Amino acid sequence: MRHHPRHVLALLTTGLLLFSACAPPEECGNSRLEGKEQCDDGNTANGDGCSKSCTTESAQAVCGNGDKEVGEACDDGNQVDGDGCQNNCSITTPDQEVLAVCGNGTREISEACDDGNKTDGDGCESTCVATRPAAEQCPGAASLPQPAAGETCKVIAGTGTSRLYLGVVLMDGKTLAGGQVLVDDKGLIQCSACDCSSQAGADTATKISCPQGVISPGLINAHDHISYQKGPEAGKAERYEHRHDWRKGNNSHTVLNSGSSSSSDDLARWAELRHVLSGTTSMVGSGGITGLLRELTADSFSTRISQEGLREMPAFFQTFPLDDSGGKELESGCSYGTLDRPDAIPPLSAYLPHVSEGIETSARNEFRCLSGEGSGSQDLMKPNTAIIHGIGLTATEIGKMAERGTGLIWSPRSNISLYGDTAMVTAYKQLGVNIALGTDWLQSGSMNILRELQCANYLNQVHYSQSFTDEELWRMVTANAADLTETSEKLGRIAPGKVADLAIFKLRSFAYSPHRAVIEAGTEDVVLTVRGGKPLYGDKNVVDGLKGADACDDMPMCGTTKAVCVKSETAAGTTPGKTFAELKTANSSAYELFFCRNTLPTNEPTCTPQRSGTAPVAASVNGSTVYTGSRRLADSDGDGIANAADNCPIIFNPIRPMDNGKQADSDNDGMGDACDTCPLGTTCTAGNPADEDGDGKATLADNCPGVANADQADTDGDGRGDACDACRTKNPDDVLCAVSIYDLKKPAVAPFPSFVGYTITIPKGLVTAVSGNDFFLQVPDEDRTAGADWSSVYVFQSSTSAPAPKVGDVITITNAVLKNFSGQLQLNDAFIAATPVESSKALPAPVLVTPDEVRTGGPRAAALEGVLVEVNDVFVTKVDSGFGEFVVDTTKGSDPAAKGLAVDDYFYKPSPLPAVGTEFHRVRGILNWRNNASKLEPVGANDLLGPQPALVAFGSTSEQFIRLGSTCDAGCSIIGATKLRVTIASTYGDDVVVDVASTDRGVLEVAGTGKVVIPAGQTSAEVKLIPRARSAGVKLLASLRGVDLESTVRVLAIDEAATLKALTPDPVVTAPGFEATLTATLDIPAPTGTSVDVIVTPATLGTVASLPLSVTPDATSVRFTFLASRDAALTDTGTITVKLGASEVSSQVSFTDALPKVESISPTPVTVFQGTTQTFTVTLDKVAEGDMVVKLAVVPPTGSTAAFGTLPDTMVVPMGSKSGTFVFTADAAGTGTGGVKASLGTSERTASVTVRAPYPKIVSISPTTARLIPHASRKFTVTLDKNAEAGGFIVTLALTPSTIGSVPATVTIPVDTKTAEVTFKAGPSDMTGKLEASNDLAPGSSVSADIVVESLPPHLVISEFAPQGTGATGTGTVATNEFIELYNPTSEEVDLAGWVVQYKSATGTSYSGSFPLPAGAKIASHGYYLVVSGGYLGTVTGDANYVTALSMAAGATGGGHVRLGKPGTTSAIDDPLVVDTVGYGIGNSPEGVAITPMAAVAGSFERKALVTSTVDTMAAGGADAAKGNGYDSNDNSVDFVLRATRDPQNSASPTEQP
Repeated sequence: MRHHPRHVLALLTTGLLLFSACAPPEECGNSRLEGKEQCDDGNTANGDGCSKSCTTESAQAVCGNGDKEVGEACDDGNQVDGDGCQNNCSITTPDQEVLAVCGNGTREISEACDDGNKTDGDGCESTCVATRPAAEQCPGAASLPQPAAGETCKVIAGTGTSRLYLGVVLMDGKTLAGGQVLVDDKGLIQCSACDCSSQAGADTATKISCPQGVISPGLINAHDHISYQKGPEAGKAERYEHRHDWRKGNNSHTVLNSGSSSSSDDLARWAELRHVLSGTTSMVGSGGITGLLRELTADSFSTRISQEGLREMPAFFQTFPLDDSGGKELESGCSYGTLDRPDAIPPLSAYLPHVSEGIETSARNEFRCLSGEGSGSQDLMKPNTAIIHGIGLTATEIGKMAERGTGLIWSPRSNISLYGDTAMVTAYKQLGVNIALGTDWLQSGSMNILRELQCANYLNQVHYSQSFTDEELWRMVTANAADLTETSEKLGRIAPGKVADLAIFKLRSFAYSPHRAVIEAGTEDVVLTVRGGKPLYGDKNVVDGLKGADACDDMPMCGTTKAVCVKSETAAGTTPGKTFAELKTANSSAYELFFCRNTLPTNEPTCTPQRSGTAPVAASVNGSTVYTGSRRLADSDGDGIANAADNCPIIFNPIRPMDNGKQADSDNDGMGDACDTCPLGTTCTAGNPADEDGDGKATLADNCPGVANADQADTDGDGRGDACDACRTKNPDDVLCAVSIYDLKKPAVAPFPSFVGYTITIPKGLVTAVSGNDFFLQVPDEDRTAGADWSSVYVFQSSTSAPAPKVGDVITITNAVLKNFSGQLQLNDAFIAATPVESSKALPAPVLVTPDEVRTGGPRAAALEGVLVEVNDVFVTKVDSGFGEFVVDTTKGSDPAAKGLAVDDYFYKPSPLPAVGTEFHRVRGILNWRNNASKLEPVGANDLLGPQPALVAFGSTSEQFIRLGSTCDAGCSIIGATKLRVTIASTYGDDVVVDVASTDRGVLEVAGTGKVVIPAGQTSAEVKLIPRARSAGVKLLASLRGVDLESTVRVLAIDEAATLKALTPDPVVTAPGFEATLTATLDIPAPTGTSVDVIVTPATLGTVASLPLSVTPDATSVRFTFLASRDAALTDTGTITVKLGASEVSSQVSFTDALPKVESISPTPVTVFQGTTQTFTVTLDKVAEGDMVVKLAVVPPTGSTAAFGTLPDTMVVPMGSKSGTFVFTADAAGTGTGGVKASLGTSERTASVTVRAPYPKIVSISPTTARLIPHASRKFTVTLDKNAEAGGFIVTLALTPSTIGSVPATVTIPVDTKTAEVTFKAGPSDMTGKLEASNDLAPGSSVSADIVVESLPPHLVISEFAPQGTGATGTGTVATNEFIELYNPTSEEVDLAGWVVQYKSATGTSYSGSFPLPAGAKIASHGYYLVVSGGYLGTVTGDANYVTALSMAAGATGGGHVRLGKPGTTSAIDDPLVVDTVGYGIGNSPEGVAITPMAAVAGSFERKALVTSTVDTMAAGGADAAKGNGYDSNDNSVDFVLRATRDPQNSASPTEQP
């Protein structure tokens, strides 16, 4: 309104004239102000402001004349209200503002159109909405059977098994008023038309007549995290810029306590029922439980969650496609973590990644990295991809999605409540991107899909100027959702062949737009929810008429009675289901199941866009708009930008932090992306959502809807095109495909895709390594037709409680799903046949490779992933103790970043880890793709073999012979008992191959190509030779690891004669009538047929029998007995001569009457262990005058015929000596008590010998090192190598020094056991010593442990913790009701800022969960500090909340670790900054011994106050209850008690001292 100063100017002009002339006589009406006139307007009329007496009258403004006059606040020249100036010229108040006038020809806010008239049916209705397509009126619409008063539908029982639904049918692209839907007994739609009477079963079908009912496909919720069931909280002003702001507290924001994802079964069912009540039948929920909803992420054979028989490929729901769960944000670059890869997306599955959830540049960068932009990115924008959220994008990115056929899953309520903004859906629509709706989660999203639909409807009507029609909104929860989840062949539409997932809604007043009956429905308006033909919920009369034998319960709702069928849906195996009443009782503290339509759900997150908060972070970031969502005349869309400056004045599009101070306008044409009909330039071609892959074949008719295949080739004729069908055999439902491991692991060959996402069966595979109950499976040797490449796969079983197969088992995988996990192809959710095909099968020989071949990126790494491989002769070049890894390479000192192979500790970790420079001859194991790297996984100690032992001996120093003429093609032994052998310094865990070479192979050759194998566990092996020609000596060379040894072998002719060398003994001293044994030695082994003659001179001295004496072929000596004549005189002498050919040897013979006698044989008695030797000494009664030959014999146990042992036939006591020795060798299986006998002449002696198995031996004591405080106790375990025998095994215990503490003098290991516990109690003083355990039965049977008794300075401790708790009512189990209490036993306050509380699983190799304590955190002297989880339900308030950063295991057979560390503590187990560690259950890294058993659900683990504290003295009212919790002996099992009822204390609790 303009202001006109004409009256003021007239008065000023008149005044100036008066002052410039002489004062005339006073005359009223002459237009001159004279004398006492107050005014003079040139007339004498009243009522015009100046009376007839020229006195001033009050001015009368004229409203609507365009002039702001006296008394007017405004005057805009019209009489229209609501335009800023009312028809009484007062300012329009906010509630009076009229933002749009339909019919004025201008499209204004909230108007879908405005054609300047009020005519309906011309494309733009009189209400300024687009003209809706008219419903098709079916001929029988008016004559449908009518339900009873107050009811929507009437059930008319039929005699058949089909069901015929009658009502307003919402179909794809058309609506049938009075339409029909025929469903068969299998739950499939057979007909959807105006008339289905001609279809089989229609005439006998049960009819459900709903004249005022809208029959819709069952609703599909395309995005929810249903396992999170923390209810919404009262709204707050803070808004975030990125999801990591509320997840991790980035950018100084407040962390949102999201509770736990570990819902109980009953809570999961309650959550699913909440959605069923809204007409939902399917969900992408990333969780849930079997029954009620179809979980579209479930594998076909999943037992926890289920598609309820749908048999569709599971959706690939990915919350962190960038591997950024730790909260990493980047504004550029893609160095997040391991990004998902295109080959991880199954061609028949929907890929649903969370992308760009936020409004700042880091959110937009996520899209860049997942759409192939920049280094390190991956292009995942495919036709079967639908991104979840997609908030932080512009038309540029949205256009790329449209071009690729990528969809959007929109969660507006959660977006608005968290960020104050949501996806630019108007631009998505304009560019042709398919949009579906999802609730996100209960905490910040909608409680069900109807509330989400109503949020979308609100935004559409209030802020988007009705850019979407009612049908388009409805499609977001039906057809579009089915398309984006790749289930459209069965879900989302009412059409023949589809599954009968239906929802019936009350039509109410929406006959003009039946889709709106769905959009504006409450749960009370849902007449029926049907999944696969089965009623789940609805009006009581309808459910009762359709339930058959199913047990359904009444449920009061909003003044009516509904019915719900939960009992059959909640049954599991043999466990009966719950009634609705039982389910309700079990969820008494859960969020409400429903709210009536006109009642706002409790604390429902807002759907009004607003960013106006000031703390803790100001709403305006990087020039972004501040707004409250309130629409005004000056800002029609409520985005905080005045219409005059707004590039989309009637479409909400604020400036976001990512927009750098300017509204998004990708083509810079002055029209914002949100409202630009051509946002990317002058040529506009929108994508076609009906053909998502752009191959010219409509999605619904495409045999590969997510993969372009214009030719529609289908080799196996199963309805799946080759381009998306990995299974080469007919498999129309994609249920189960029989494959080999080769099929799974080999790269796919076009046109066929990989098997990723498929449910498969493997008839036969060999288990090569097991971890927990998961394992590697390799093609057995007999089936390895294509070699080792691509022959192994890692398998995750369907349940952690499933029994693990054994290494060597050949098993059948009955079903499993192939997944790509960070680049590794794995079988998930595997089920295996109960009985192995074969057991104890030998594993395939490892594939010999070099480190560079299989290191990360190596040429054979991918093909051999999962296969047993081996590298030889390598050196350690790097050690990472934090991860238990080291790197090996064939070159010592090489750069581990550029060369070498990582050796991991997944199956086995050597302790200690090898140092840099350590040499290994062999490193063997499974080649595993782990943490984005190729790593070798040894399975046991034998897979890590150090350098081979040195070669220490080769052959004998004595002359060695072999003879020509033998059949030696495969090699022969040298002649004699002593064979030619190579010997190494010690046993080795693997075969050792020694190279043996001949210096003259034409004369003598080494068998086996010169490779002599010393078997594992042995120290020597025989070398066999092949003689070729006679030789006086051939030199042989044995080589191993740089050591060369020589040995010489003489090659004899076949008949080469021997000559005599010596005769022993010499002299022979004997007595008349006595025997003497002599041995004649040859120079070479005797050829066959050799004999010697013996001549006694004079002959009267005695005789030798059986002359001539035959020499055993190849013997080098011949033994004979000389019998002295009884008539010989003591003075007689003579010779015994042995002749062979021209050679002869002799011994002198003399007689004595004092022949020595055997006086003793020792030791006796003696015990000799099986397979070992014992040296005996034979002692004569006098010194031998000549060599005395003593006969020896074994005396077996009485009555035994079994082998007992061996010894030589004779031994010699040398001349001049009284004794000699011999060796007895006990048989390896010998047993019993016998003896060894020595005889000389008529004298003999026998030693008693017992042969038995070795006694048990003490092999270890654990722990080997113990550190404890004075007066504390520690248990040690002494272990034998085998079970103790009858009577037990007595272990002698000793302490050095004895004052260090006390132990019993002995401990007895009971019969048939291997271990015993010993309790050591520390003394009062600090000192260092040893505990020794010994036994003298077996040599070396002694072990020791180091003990340090040390008074520890007081330090912070974990004083109480609970890994679980009860529900709010004190019953049930809530896995996330956790806390960790800290206690300060020192005399000083401690600043805890930056200290960390950490968690590690029972068997983990590092600490996976870490929570830094916040700035300002302090713990008083002798005070407490309480750290709680997001699911904590205790009444004592936590001082800090770790939300979900830690998640403690609480299973009865499980365990874990919690610890406290100073700032800078890493995840390494042995980090020096750790202050206190507690292990519980089966935890493998406790202080001392872990606490057992597990605490009860309502209980906790509590640290003692004193060494003498007990569970009773620590309980409420106990003697030690208020003495703090400071006792710490560094043995968790000793330091803690189990409380039955937990008692957490916080910083506000009273301090406590011992």
